[in-house]
Amino acid sequence: MSDHVLELLNAYIDGELRGGQLRKVEAHLDECQSCLEEYYSLQALSATLLAAPVPDFPAPERFRRGGGIAPAAQPGQTNAQ
Repeated sequence: MSDHVLELLNAYIDGELRGGQLRKVEAHLDECQSCLEEYYSLQALSATLLAAPVPDFPAPERFRRGGGIAPAAQPGQTNAQ
């Protein structure tokens, strides 16, 4: 099997493939060491990202007021509402 499935590996890892595409990737991974190694690498990266803490960034001031986006202040002006 020479048609590599690299472009489908992320969708495969995320469980997004169905039917023929799923079978194609699984069959290819059974036969292609190169794609299997890439699959393991992407799977490890995905697990690392899922385990990483999500930073808690405060919302910028212009997003907090009134639930909408306030226009940016012009030089010399403030956005008082």
